[in-house]
Order: sequence, then C-alpha cells, then structure tokens
Amino acid sequence: MSGSDVAPAEALPLERLPFQLEPDPRRVLLRPFLPSLVVKPTAAAGHTERLERLAQQRWRDVLASLQPQHPLSGEQRLLLGYYLTHEYALESAALFNPSLVPHPDQGGLPPGSLRVVLSLCATGEGHISSIEFPGGVLHADGRMDLDPVSPFVFQGEITSLNAAEGHYQVTYGPESQLSERVLFPVTARESNGLEDARFVRLAGEDPCWLATATAYDGRGIQCQLITTRDFATFELRPLRGAAVHNKGLAFFPRQIDNQWMLGRQDSENIHLMRSDQVDLWPGSRVLLRPREPWEFIQLGNCGSPLETEAGWLVLTHGVGAVREYCIGAALLDLEDPARVLGRLRHPLLRAAEDERDGYVPNVGIASSNWPFKAPVMVPVVTADQRPVSTGPKRISLPCRLPPLNQGVSRGLPLASATMATPAPKISNPIISTSSQALCRRLPMKRPKASIVAAGMRSIAQVQNRLVNRVGFS
Repeated sequence: MSGSDVAPAEALPLERLPFQLEPDPRRVLLRPFLPSLVVKPTAAAGHTERLERLAQQRWRDVLASLQPQHPLSGEQRLLLGYYLTHEYALESAALFNPSLVPHPDQGGLPPGSLRVVLSLCATGEGHISSIEFPGGVLHADGRMDLDPVSPFVFQGEITSLNAAEGHYQVTYGPESQLSERVLFPVTARESNGLEDARFVRLAGEDPCWLATATAYDGRGIQCQLITTRDFATFELRPLRGAAVHNKGLAFFPRQIDNQWMLGRQDSENIHLMRSDQVDLWPGSRVLLRPREPWEFIQLGNCGSPLETEAGWLVLTHGVGAVREYCIGAALLDLEDPARVLGRLRHPLLRAAEDERDGYVPNVGIASSNWPFKAPVMVPVVTADQRPVSTGPKRISLPCRLPPLNQGVSRGLPLASATMATPAPKISNPIISTSSQALCRRLPMKRPKASIVAAGMRSIAQVQNRLVNRVGFS
C-alpha cells in the first residue's frame, strides 16, 4: 500500500454509561457583603457551625472600621456578620470546562477502582467564573460514582498573598469536603473569573498536580499556574514569558529534556513550548496547523498529552464553520514531541443535534483525559453549558493504568494508518472503541524524503481549495 493509500475504515462501536452532571443553581458560595439591601440571616440554613464561623470572621474583618458606642454581645456580632454576608449562585449561568485527574488519596477502594477529582468552571451572576472540585470513583466496568455534593461552597483561607504580583495561596481545613472547595477570584486580574483549568498529575515519587487556568478582568486575560499536592492547599501565580499570552495551555505529565508544554499563542495553531522553569516560558514553535475543514478557524489541545509506547497521544479541538467545535487527535514522538507522527483526518467526536444549544452553541470540547485501565476517560462539555452533559466519553485507547507511584501509563504500539471515519456524535454519554480501531485512524507521516517531495500545504492553500470547490468568489 502506498503512502497516499488508506485502508477501508471500520465503524466505531459506541457504549453508553449513564452518568451526567448538570448545573445546580442551588449551590451557593457565601461571600462578603457590604449592604445596600438587607438579607435575612436565616437565608442560608444548614452547616450552622461553619456559617457561624464565617459570620464571626466577617465581623472581625469589619471591626477595624466600626466604632460601636456600646459593647456588643456574641449574638449581636453574629447577626452583624450575617448582615455582611450574601449568597452567590456559582452555577446559575453555566457549568463547563471539565478536567479529570486521579485523587491524591486512593485508599479504601475496591480492586480496579480509581478515586478521581473533576475540576469544573462554574459561571454565575455577572458572568463571574470560578473553579469547583467534585470528586468520584471510577470502576473497572466503566461506572462512575459521584461523591455527594454539598449545597454550600466556602472560600478557603488566604494564607499567603502578594497582590502586586498576583501570587497567593488558598488553604482549606480538614473538615471541608472536596465539593465545598472553590477557587474564586482573589486578585484584580481575576476579578471577572478563573476558568479553563487543565489539571495534570506530574509523574514522580512526590506527587504534584499542576494546572493552567485563564484569569479575566473584563478587558484582558492572564495565564495562571495552579499547583497543589492535596487539593486542600492551592498556590496560584501568573505564568510569565512571551509564549503565555493566550489561553489553552497544557503541561506534559513529565519532563522531556526540559519542561514541555502545549499552547496556542496565535489563536490558530498548536504550539510546543519548552523551559527549565515551570512558570517562565520565553518562546515556542508551531507544532500543528489547521489542515482539515473542521479545524480551519482554530486548533487547540484538549488537555495534557497521554503517554503510550507509540508516542504522546494529544486530543485536539478544531473550530470550523459557524464555529462548530469538534475533537480530533494527533500522535507525537516520545523523545522529540516536535515530531508529529500522525493525526486524524476526520473528527473523533462532535456535538449531536440535541447538544448544540446552550451557553455557547455548537461546542464539544474536553479539557483533560486520563488513561483508566483499558479505556481513556474523557469528560466532554457540550454547548459550554453542561459538563459531561451526556456523560464522559470513554475511548478505549492503547493505555493501561499502572500503580500511581509508578508514573504515567504506557500502552501498545499503534497499528498501521487508515482513513478516519466521520466522527460519531457525542450524544452517548460514554463512547468506547477498541484501541486498534482508534489507533488505525491516526495516519502516520511518510518518511522525511517523501514528506519533502510531497510538500506541506499551508492553511491558505487548503482554504483556497475549499473556496474553489464550493464555488465561493
């Protein structure tokens, strides 16, 4: 078979697992309130002890600016604290940008199960976004049990703050549940929200979780670095360097020579970045350019690459006509990620008709993926409204999950190249396909001499060909 030939495509078998998340406007964050309107102190019922501590803290916060003429009783101070507190519905507008990583605590689980942390972007009144952390357990048969979600969300204690540099630390006590924790804007650069967190667990004996996130102040964005070792203490600081001026950055799960990261600096292409400092990225090079019609407008990553024996598997998102988002895939060399081994010619996933309407129409995108036993778990958001709105998509790839202390997972070599089939719709909550079926859909590049002889078509050439084909002038 010649380099330009492809084998017949086979259909992708689909498997549905009944799991989904929906925005819940009843989940509220208790926020400081400087009153112009009075709210009832009984409006936030439940969690009495923690609410009282919050009210007392609010009283202490304003004590310096008050000069009461008479001593106040404990009940009066508590009442004033409640008057200075209000509820903010974190998820009242949308819930999206899901990310999925292993939980630091894997104790007490049945064999073959994995405790996980989901990070979600919650958007509420005034389009202010924050990052939430529901948890759950993935089982070997593909089931996911979501932990009970608290109706109340509490801000952690700011244990360190450098406001000038936007560097701070948030800490939660051991009494707080994972679902009660939220990263809500703290600095001026975050005043309109934190979103698009892409978490990854770094390989090594000392586990550490990194994430990039986008801070927005109503005028411009800033790339933030989030680090944690236990999802109870979070450190946030800005990423620096000429290569971090756009959103959609994702770390590799381990160092390759120096530190590597994927990003999109020019709102069109996927770039490869390298640096020996995790928070300083001085430059980048173009790695993947839009090539197919479904990715003409923009190409980005769907979170951190997955390591297999065949190479780094990168899920991508492409933006095409009427800004429809689809999910694709590419394969990079293990030791030299700048070398692209292959990429899908057709989308792997795209939004179904009943998933197109929402906060941002025509969107189907993931922010992370994790190799879990035979399949890879991919939480997908549709219409930027409901994360895993029809459930996470499970794609059986050549990956297996080792013990967590043995680093990243590896898998089987990819099969020979074939043409990818048209994308299955993501109306099914879990999409499962054999590793052979998906891997054969990654057309491998020809030897270097053949590539040079064939030439690389630029995006402009492809666009011109499409324009001529459909008869636009």
